[in-house]
Amino acid sequence: MVEMQEGFVNLWKTIQDYVPYEKNNVSWWTSCSMIVTGGLVMYAAKSILQMYWTRKSLRPLQDSQNLPGPSPLPIVGNCIPLSSNLYKTLYQYVDQPISLYFIASTPFVVVTEEAAVRFLCRKVLGSGIYQKPKYFGYRSSTIRYSVELNQKLALTNEQMRQQEADSSRKALKVMIDSKVSEIVNGMIDAVEAVVQSANGKEQVERMRQKLIELNLNVLFGYKSVKDVRSLSYIIFEAGKEFILRTVNPFRIWWRWVANLRFVQNVLSLIAIGRRVCQYMDSQPCTWVHGWVGKVGRIGKLGKVVGLIMASSQTVPTTCLWLLFLLSKHPQVIEKIREETFRILHSTHKQSIEEFTVVEWNELSYVDCVVKECLRLYPPFPLLQRESEMDDILQDVKIPARTPVYVVPWLLHHHPKYWKQPEDFLPERFISNASHGDAPSDFVYIPFGRGSRMCAGYHLALLELKICAVYVCQRYDWKCSFPQGNEPAMFPNISMTPDNMEMYFTLRRE
Repeated sequence: MVEMQEGFVNLWKTIQDYVPYEKNNVSWWTSCSMIVTGGLVMYAAKSILQMYWTRKSLRPLQDSQNLPGPSPLPIVGNCIPLSSNLYKTLYQYVDQPISLYFIASTPFVVVTEEAAVRFLCRKVLGSGIYQKPKYFGYRSSTIRYSVELNQKLALTNEQMRQQEADSSRKALKVMIDSKVSEIVNGMIDAVEAVVQSANGKEQVERMRQKLIELNLNVLFGYKSVKDVRSLSYIIFEAGKEFILRTVNPFRIWWRWVANLRFVQNVLSLIAIGRRVCQYMDSQPCTWVHGWVGKVGRIGKLGKVVGLIMASSQTVPTTCLWLLFLLSKHPQVIEKIREETFRILHSTHKQSIEEFTVVEWNELSYVDCVVKECLRLYPPFPLLQRESEMDDILQDVKIPARTPVYVVPWLLHHHPKYWKQPEDFLPERFISNASHGDAPSDFVYIPFGRGSRMCAGYHLALLELKICAVYVCQRYDWKCSFPQGNEPAMFPNISMTPDNMEMYFTLRRE
């Protein structure tokens, strides 16, 4: 400690000798600004050297050229273009199997080659090379202990994890099938709330609130009007700020109000998550207890909060995009109405409220419409992985701890994989319901792929199908934007249709 104090004293004397502000009538502020400027220059030089060596270490093995990607600026890297227009910046290098970007001086690579995406999604658990980043609650076990008790077999780690994922998804699907009527009624309430809203902002808010209320009840059996209203705001704002910080960490230095609001929202989200956990502890075991598994309080809270956010962020936004796309394609609306009428007639049912899971599964064209909407506007902006050790990916050496990103929007709009990728063509999924006219499942990943695929995708697909069928059957509608500014090719970073208003009129049979 004494040596450290002496070091600081000597440093201060050196600064005084270097900037003799008292002798030369140089003001204190001038001296400080010179010191700060010198520090920034040194930091900029360090970042330039760090990015230079990173580019050198990430070169392809068979080529001396650097990986493609925008040229980074000192200190900030590629933060400016990524934060101003993320998808446009990434799309400039869509034809490259791997491209390199910098957040400040920290690198990340974006993968667009199907073989590499397949490896990252399917082999992440078995290989142990790539894992999800160590975010809150991501790496807790799921139902390992229950599998051990039931099977009493010595399974390998990969077999164990695969069985856990399969058991969790099967249990969730059984639960969804048993609650179809409840889900249908909840989605109808959500649509009616949107129809009765006064403006576009209220329409978005009401859609979010109703979907959060429905999913909390379906997934956890949890009902709280107060928490639903809070979550609607918290999840949207916290999620948006998190995405913005992912591509621009410098926001923390100048967005003071946003910083305070973000911290407040995260704390509020954790508090609601705790209340949901307490409610779960008081209830009989359900699928969600098995999905959470025997983990500590922090791990349990993390998984519950993650499930709440995943189930509440994706469907409301996708519903809005679905209604927007349908309003621009009346021929698709007519096909949905025809298919719905055919199912009603063949099953002798009066309304879609009487549909069981069998009838909903028979709506094959509606399924194509929903999947095409998810292709154009995937709900998750990034699938993030991190290399645990040095690896070679697509002939490129990936050093340990390097972030590797798969961007669903980029794959879904890749001209190499899709015919007319910018057009809304539900028919592309008729011949192949899994990946449409693309060559592989691993270039259509709205919910991810492999063992880490989103467990709730069955629920999301069902809710979106109900939304499409009910609105088409009951209403005519149109969508408008201020000054006619409809969404461009490149959506905003949060993948939301900003300032959209919908106008509904009751259909005349």
